[in-house]
Amino acid sequence: MAAFYIGMFQNNINQQLLELNQTPSIFLYFETSKMFIVNQGKENILIYRRQLKLDEQATIINNYLNEPVVIIPGHYYSNSVEFYNIPDGEYTASVEVWFKNSASKYISKHRVFFTFAKGNITNSRVQTNFIGKLDWPDP
Repeated sequence: MAAFYIGMFQNNINQQLLELNQTPSIFLYFETSKMFIVNQGKENILIYRRQLKLDEQATIINNYLNEPVVIIPGHYYSNSVEFYNIPDGEYTASVEVWFKNSASKYISKHRVFFTFAKGNITNSRVQTNFIGKLDWPDP
């Protein structure tokens, strides 16, 4: 009976160690008119949706990708961000990235502070507010 309890305890420890390895880590940054999503975790992630919304303005990007994009550890995915009719100035935006790894589905929420001039982002700072599990429906 003692072996059974020791086995259950060891299984619990192994499960926690496995979850540590599967914890995702993404980093977001902007360069001119591109948004980069970097996988800093230990396993592949699949990006399903990105949303970029300027505060008190229209949503710039809000789409599911036609096919999920795989980002292997240490690599990135980038895409152009089209800004229409936005005057030069300083802005705050919110960004959501919906992704999953082999363990679960996640959503990450970020705040972006940037300066916009001549159709491009000239200076940006990204603050990650939240990365958490979210059981969203597959597209």
